[in-house]
Amino acid sequence: MEHLDRLPNEILLSIASHLPPAETLAFSQTKKRHNSVVGDSLRWRRRCLETWRYWHESHEVSTLIKDSPLAVSWRKIFESRQVTDRMTEKVFETLLKKQQCRIRNMEDVAALGYDVKDWLLRQRNETPDDAHDVLARRYHADAILGLMHRTDAIDIWTRLAKNDLPVTLEDALGAYDLFVLAGRYGDLKDIHAKLDQLAEEVRQYTLTATDPPWTDLGTKARALRIVEYLRVMQLVGNQDLSRYHDTRNNFLSMALFEEPHTSLPLQSVAIFCSIARRLDISAQPSNYPGHVYAVVEEPWTRDAEDTSGLPGLEDFAPRRGENGRSHQRMYVDPFHSEEEIPVAPLIQGLASMGVPPQQIPGVMGPTSVAEIARRTGRNLRYSAQRAWKDVNAPPPHVSYETASYADNWTQVLLGDAQLTRRNRDVALEASRHLVGALLNQAQQHFPQDIGLIERLCASLFPRRSNDEDGNAQQPLPHHLDPRDELAELRQADDQPRRPKRRPGSDSGVAIQYRVGQFFMHKNYNYRGFIIGWDQTCAMPEAWIQQMHVNELENGRHQPFYHIIDSDRDSRYVAQENIRLLGIEAPSDSLMSLAGRYFKRWDSEAHIFVSNLEEEYPED
Repeated sequence: MEHLDRLPNEILLSIASHLPPAETLAFSQTKKRHNSVVGDSLRWRRRCLETWRYWHESHEVSTLIKDSPLAVSWRKIFESRQVTDRMTEKVFETLLKKQQCRIRNMEDVAALGYDVKDWLLRQRNETPDDAHDVLARRYHADAILGLMHRTDAIDIWTRLAKNDLPVTLEDALGAYDLFVLAGRYGDLKDIHAKLDQLAEEVRQYTLTATDPPWTDLGTKARALRIVEYLRVMQLVGNQDLSRYHDTRNNFLSMALFEEPHTSLPLQSVAIFCSIARRLDISAQPSNYPGHVYAVVEEPWTRDAEDTSGLPGLEDFAPRRGENGRSHQRMYVDPFHSEEEIPVAPLIQGLASMGVPPQQIPGVMGPTSVAEIARRTGRNLRYSAQRAWKDVNAPPPHVSYETASYADNWTQVLLGDAQLTRRNRDVALEASRHLVGALLNQAQQHFPQDIGLIERLCASLFPRRSNDEDGNAQQPLPHHLDPRDELAELRQADDQPRRPKRRPGSDSGVAIQYRVGQFFMHKNYNYRGFIIGWDQTCAMPEAWIQQMHVNELENGRHQPFYHIIDSDRDSRYVAQENIRLLGIEAPSDSLMSLAGRYFKRWDSEAHIFVSNLEEEYPED
């Protein structure tokens, strides 16, 4: 250390600039002189921005980086983020090792928001394959990221439902990217930045040298210029219509960031409308049945399409806008064409579908962001269901249970628009029934989400409150209130696991298999892994009768195993129906799911290494 004292500050500064951030901090704490040399805020700003890409909004980093470096204590910010990383690591290591309070610990990490996203991404993406707990580490990091992003998505849909703050089209649809894909292909900030970039590229774009510049174009020409650019750059549409219903086509982030840039008509229109808004053009999606068009408001011109004589066209006449000028609508279909879509064929198409003339203007007009969000949920569920049923289809980007989970959430939060307008009580009751489905899905696939459902239930299931007319509402009966079941799940998470000992040789019960073993069902041929067992069938009598358990060779008085199958479903299997797979390794999808229960896959012993020791200490 003494020879460093003889170096000039410039050399010390050069040395410090090559140190990793954590070592830079340690170096600065060795001597006052070192602290002075490396304490320059500009360098700490660079270290902050190089170390962490994601920041909680409370930091207001986008504002701070515009300020003078000397006006911001970037070193303190760096130290604060390091403390957060260390705290996250401590909680994360605890939840990996202990089943008790695992959900609560996951919630604690997720509550820190984007300040922990970089750390979690490193665990998910950079944990080496030979780590002793590789599956558990990757799974739980991904599960917490999913919880963080679903929380953000639900907040967006909740704001949209309350209509208290405006929600943009790209946010309402991008919430599905957060909810389902956990932001893998781009979060909302990435989507916003990409749309900003595309808007600027459109402004500068000309196809030929003779094309007029953007500033010389009217509204119609500008709208068509946007469509032309998107189609020339192949950012909208789908070149392979045999893959029209692929799940990936439902997501803005995949359409914007993944090649080929394919999407459904709804997402193509959403991209167009989002860019148009950035260029001061009023454009919204229509709710046309079977397809989606963009409705563009443009100043009225004398060469507007003549729609006289067509049914229900009174509403298509030029009308006064807020600025006192007459406006008319034009339609574009970025999924199919660079040209303006004539109104007449659209109206004739609706008439052929049996749409009454008085309803045509409403169908042809712009629809709400909430309705487009609901439609996206239905499309996503349909795409995932098709992929799940088609054995010849490539692996979908989204599992069916995840897609239906997202759709159920939007149905609860956004409801059915027509039903809500007709009868709010009926709509509320429909939402309450959906909560049961959400709870079942969360228990099986998203246990870390029970806090989200608790928050939802607080508004849908008041213990006792007044309705809109001031009348006291009676609380729901105990058996209909999901909060009681949620409380039981909380209690189960908070309590230590009761150890389950394997029976001795003198008990007369031979439990042949162990937690973590990989097997195939003898009759139905599906694969799965064992996560628990009972000495005899522990299901209710009604289940035993329904599943014909007594007709098995060894009946109900044989060990039964709790398993997870290749479709990610929980099952209960009799011992006589299990056949271990001695050579075959689990699929990638089973491997990723196995991290919820196991540390790693032991390829030599051909078994998952258990992370359920508290409950099954002898397995």
